[in-house]
Order: sequence, then C-alpha cells, then structure tokens
Amino acid sequence: MKSLNNTAKPILPPIAQFSVADRDAFLEQLKEDFSTHEYMTENGKIKIFKTSINPEVEKMLSSVEFIKYFEKERPIATLKSVQSFKGKEQLRVEYAKDIPLLLKCQLTTIFVSAHSGNYKMGIELQAFKDSFLELSKEEQYTLYEFSLINQCYTSEQAQAYVAALIKFQKLFAIRMSSASIRKQLSNRASNRRRSKERCVELVETLLKIHSRILVVRVDLGLIRDPAKLQQLAISTDFAQAEHDSEFMQESFIRFYDASKHNQLKQALGYILRIEHTPTKGFHGHLYYFFNANDHREDITWGQYIAEKWRVATNNLGTAFICNMKKDEYRYRALGILEYTDHEMLKNLKATFDYICKNDQYFAFTNGEQIRSFRTSQIPKVPATKLGRPRKFEQLNLLDSDQSDDAQVGGQ
Repeated sequence: MKSLNNTAKPILPPIAQFSVADRDAFLEQLKEDFSTHEYMTENGKIKIFKTSINPEVEKMLSSVEFIKYFEKERPIATLKSVQSFKGKEQLRVEYAKDIPLLLKCQLTTIFVSAHSGNYKMGIELQAFKDSFLELSKEEQYTLYEFSLINQCYTSEQAQAYVAALIKFQKLFAIRMSSASIRKQLSNRASNRRRSKERCVELVETLLKIHSRILVVRVDLGLIRDPAKLQQLAISTDFAQAEHDSEFMQESFIRFYDASKHNQLKQALGYILRIEHTPTKGFHGHLYYFFNANDHREDITWGQYIAEKWRVATNNLGTAFICNMKKDEYRYRALGILEYTDHEMLKNLKATFDYICKNDQYFAFTNGEQIRSFRTSQIPKVPATKLGRPRKFEQLNLLDSDQSDDAQVGGQ
C-alpha cells in the first residue's frame, strides 16, 4: 500500500465484484470447490487433490450456465438447410451464436439427468425442472433422445428437437418472469444481503474502533482418506455425511467453548460459513479478526486456530491456513487491513459475497440441519475515541454496495 503524505482522500481503484456480469467467474469458483481438496500436513506442506465433479452436481452446474442463454428473447436454436454428401438437402440444428462452442456441445445433455433428492435445487434449477415437466411426454423424450443420437439425426428429428427446445425456452422465460419467481428471487437476494451486511458491518465497526485489524482465514474440515476422494466425488457416502454433520456441530461447540479461555479470547470477532461438497464433506470457512497494533503474525494465528481445531475434533480435523497463500487469491483480502485501505476493504467484501451466495443454486439436503452461518456480536463504538484523529474518511461499504444483491433476483 502506498504511503499517504497528504490530506487528500485516497482515490478508490476499480475493483471487480461478484455481480451478474461476474457470474461466470462465480461458477468457475464453484467448479473448483467441487473438484479440489486442499489441506495442510503436520509439517506445514500444502496438499492438493483434484477429482472429478460429482455427476449430479456437474449436471446442475451445466444447467445453471445455460440459464442466461435460455432467458434471452432470441431463439436458442434454429434449423439450417445443408447439402448432404449424397447431394440431398438435410436440416441441421444451429444454436444461437452467443452460446460458447463448449456449451453448445453440452446443451443436449442437460435434459438427461436424474435427481437423487440429495440436493435441494435453488429457484432457477427448480424452474428449469418444472418447465421441462410442462412439456408433453413426447417433447420430453425428443429432448432426451437427441443427446443419444448426437450428430446422426434426420431432418424430422432436427425439426422435432428445435420445436421442443424453443417451446421449453418460452416456458422457462415465462416462469422466470412470473410474479411468484420474482418474489422468490427478491427474498433470496434480501436474505443473502442481510448475511453479507452482517459481515461488512462487523468489519467496519472493528475499523471504527481500531485503525487496523489482522484478518486471518482458516478453512476447517474433517480428515478425508486420499484413496477414497475420487470415489466420494462420484458417489457420496450419505450415511457418513449425516454423522459428519453432527460431529462438525459438536466440534464447533467445543472449539468456541475453548476459545473463551485460550488465546483466541484476544480476538475482536469472527465469521463462520459451513458448507458441503462431496469431496471435502462438511467444512467451514472461518475468519478471525485481531487488533493489528498488537498482533501482526497472521500465519502464527492461523496455525494456532488449526491446532485448536484438531483438539476440538480429537485429532480428526484438518485445516487449511489461507493466509499462507494470501497473495495467490483473486482478491487481496487477508493479512493486515488498515482503515484507509479501500481496495482491501472492497476485496474482503467480495469474498463475503461468495461465501453468502455459494449455495444459491443448490444445497446439500443434510446441510439443512446445520446452522451454516454465524458471526460474533458486533461491538459498540465508544462515544469518545482514543488515539490521534484520523486524516482520512473510512469507506462505508454498505452505502457503496453496487453488487447484484441490490438488484431484484440477483443471479
């Protein structure tokens, strides 16, 4: 951060946010989360395992990627007349030009899926499913069959497929623009915004009291057998998941009870978000905040948190200290945060956007039993502040929020 030797208010640099335009990056991060397992060994080395994405999850992610293309008013597919190698006219399916080539290859497969009931679909995916069910049985089979015949189809099959696909597109667009769906999207946006505002308010309040704070993030989970990670990615052990959900809750209770008496009582506050993926199982994204005038060693604190988590889980827990790779993240949001560092403040807010939205499209049903989001109490700002008067204003992120949460039905 550049030193400030004058009294001019710092100029805010343009910072990317998780908005509608940024949904592709958001989905890419979801894919990364569902196919990567990171943890830290006892000697501090980072281990990374890459696996396939659970087939059911992969289908849902593909459907989500197509939503914005189905919502557009132009036909998603048309028929084009071409000459076959025998010189005869043949009708071919031509998808809308704005759809990326890779997605075009996947489009036929999104109607070939079975929902296990292990995941609760979000508003868009439920509307996707309901629109498909509005089609006749013949139209449903036409969309299903086309994924099997691939490029070897007749003109009659092409006509039937395009007609069914466009009818589905219209039904989906009507459903998504209905008052009922718009109300659901608005309510979801409000719920996410409240969670994010709680995170932002906590950080802003801490910076009103302290000129700088130390931001530490540790991802906490349970030990997974590396040999079974690929198997778990394909077929989740749901009986084990139910046991893990109970164990995680009990472990966090032990962790927080102990934190009232150990060194973590020096913390100014915390934020916890618990989620589930087939490979990682249940895991938590834990932020801790300390007074940076007294504490500057973020990795040391991360190691301390990791050790206390192992104690709380009877050595069955694993931890990934995000501060050890803080410079590799898309947003620089970990380490020492000064009240004048508007860029890092906005970056931290962007990470809150993600943790408050990452289950908006679908969620693991067993996760409903867990209190997935919690924060410490927001402290009161003293009427009389100690220390020297501040030269610069503190950025109010709640007032400056221009993200999609402020829009009805933010995607």
